[in-house]
Amino acid sequence: MHLHLFPVFLILLFMFMVPVPRVVCEDKQQFVSCGAQYECGNMNISYPFWGGSRPPYCGHPGFELTCNGEAPVFTMKEASYRILDINNSSHTLTVARADYWDSYCPPTYVNTTLNESIFSYNATYTDVTLYYDCPQLTIAPSNQFNCTNIIGYYTTLDFNLGVSIGSCSVYVTVPIFKSAATAIVSGGGTLTLLTEALKGGFGLEWNASNSLCTECVESGGQCGYTSNQFTCYCRNGYSPSTCQNAKSASGMYRNNFIRYIAFDSQTCMPPIITFLIIVFSGGTLDLG
Repeated sequence: MHLHLFPVFLILLFMFMVPVPRVVCEDKQQFVSCGAQYECGNMNISYPFWGGSRPPYCGHPGFELTCNGEAPVFTMKEASYRILDINNSSHTLTVARADYWDSYCPPTYVNTTLNESIFSYNATYTDVTLYYDCPQLTIAPSNQFNCTNIIGYYTTLDFNLGVSIGSCSVYVTVPIFKSAATAIVSGGGTLTLLTEALKGGFGLEWNASNSLCTECVESGGQCGYTSNQFTCYCRNGYSPSTCQNAKSASGMYRNNFIRYIAFDSQTCMPPIITFLIIVFSGGTLDLG
């Protein structure tokens, strides 16, 4: 072996022998992954929501999304909801019951129940109550509707039911905007107004470590959730609060010479690949 090749041989040998610290790349990958938004329809959604290309650690457990092709959907307490609008600044969103989107005759009867640990109604909502399998009245009121083999009625605000509630087999309560309920009452309670109210949805506020996420983003981090607690993913590690307090799971590699030889933390490539790229491109290896 030529003597001038011996130092290069030693460097290559050392690179193969030193184990690659995978956690270095994992730190970086979490930061990059949580920076990607969930895309569905014409909406781009970030923390606390996750799903699709956003891994579970990028969002809160109660905010998993699926995409039906038109709008993002999430499930809570046996009912699914279409997201119609979202405001990250105010931590609010407008949702509509997915099973009442195209019809007021759902396949199953499920009441609207919130996960109150993370969601709450805002002040703009009221309820519409739909009663199913009710007796036929002599004169059908405007708030009567028909499903397969059954008769139903609905009420909201002071638009009352023209038959005893106890004579109906089941009822479902669905939130709607107060403005939509007012329109139903003033418009005589037509089924068109009911359909519009159900599709218009209602407003929710969420609480998923909102203030911590704001501080994390302002410090240059990406919000996430792991080990049952909020996590701020940063370029150089992670933190329970902000990137000023970030630490790396691979700190032993980060502040010494081994960091440069064992692993390239900027490209997340194995060391031998990085070295060969530098050598054959005519570049230099910066160990500073």
